[in-house]
Amino acid sequence: MNNRISVLNKLIARKLTIRQAVILLNLSERQVSRLKTKLLKFGVSGLIHGLTGKQSNNPGDKDLYKFAVDIVREQYKDFGPTLACEHLLTDHKIKVNREVLRKKLITAKIWKDKKRKNQIYRHRRIPKTSYGEMAQYDGSYEHWLEDRGDTGEICLLMAVDDATSNLQNLLFTSDEGTKCTMEFWKQYLLIHGKPLSVYLDNFSTYKSPKIQRDLDPYATTQFGRAMAELGITLIFANSPQAKGRVERRFGNLQDRLIKEMRLSEISSIFEANDYTQKIFIPWFNNRYGQVAKTTQDIHQLLTNYERENLDAIFSIQTIHRVNNDFTVKHGGLFYQLLKSKNVGIFRKDKVIVEDRLDGSRKIRKGDKYLDFQKLTERLKKITKPQTMLPRKRYRVSENHPYRKFLFGRHDRTQSRTF
Repeated sequence: MNNRISVLNKLIARKLTIRQAVILLNLSERQVSRLKTKLLKFGVSGLIHGLTGKQSNNPGDKDLYKFAVDIVREQYKDFGPTLACEHLLTDHKIKVNREVLRKKLITAKIWKDKKRKNQIYRHRRIPKTSYGEMAQYDGSYEHWLEDRGDTGEICLLMAVDDATSNLQNLLFTSDEGTKCTMEFWKQYLLIHGKPLSVYLDNFSTYKSPKIQRDLDPYATTQFGRAMAELGITLIFANSPQAKGRVERRFGNLQDRLIKEMRLSEISSIFEANDYTQKIFIPWFNNRYGQVAKTTQDIHQLLTNYERENLDAIFSIQTIHRVNNDFTVKHGGLFYQLLKSKNVGIFRKDKVIVEDRLDGSRKIRKGDKYLDFQKLTERLKKITKPQTMLPRKRYRVSENHPYRKFLFGRHDRTQSRTF
């Protein structure tokens, strides 16, 4: 205030130009002219805001906000101001201002302001221009159903489009392992098609351990092999901040999705998956989705071959050699290969055993599948018992030269004669 009075007095005394006063006060020319007029007309008191110490011209309905705070305390105690405002409007037909409600909740000690800590500066990566150009993917373990039904931590797998930040797919599973990840992406491809690339972390499901890559530079995981067959590029992030869009979406869902499922009384993984696909994803994308720079969807459709062989692509594949008795050992069990007219099988041939997501098992050589049957007990070799004959003792003859030589007692000075 003192600085403002000093600058305005110099302006009135014509020691400063109005352009210099604008720079010093960091105000517009119009505002500086107003302050100069008020100072000349009313003195220093004219620089004080007219509503200081008075009630706001738009105070709002105190009883309405008191009623809203009571509802939040009773039903939405752990809801944020934004989410609480939405539910007050949709469920109770009460329209309140978010910022006013936030201040009321802070005063009532229901909500605490979140202060951001100093963070390391990171350059923001520019989003992709088209929908389907890149999908960010990750999993999050959380008590998504709280204490209802399937208790404990559940893994939520999620893919977010990089250009629009839309939720592309959600799937509640038991873990972030290979089979659950393959089930997620099989569902994704049938709904959207193939993205050009997928941005994910260095978890062992997606990327082979460094020790294995040191031994074999081309080593890949089952998931990596499946995505390579489909022509989808995997990009690995070096930090969680690099794939910030999917990480921020998890923050949104850990706040909103948990509470929405609580209000809908969802208590099982099956119900949660059905709810997210039919209700939550469309609502969330309509509410928080962004517009890409281009309107083009560059997801690639699955070819007929890929669609027909999707179960084989998303399977756990293991290479084995055919034994001499035309059996294959896999998972501690033996499988007898049967004769086939279309495929020639020889001993020591390499075959591929497919463990599919539905629990079935297939064996193929190249791209042709073989007939086989599971052996409950492997046949053992029949060995004939051998009769042991008594060993014949060899006896040296009486005139053998061996008998003419006395070991250790002969005269070393004399020549040996036999």
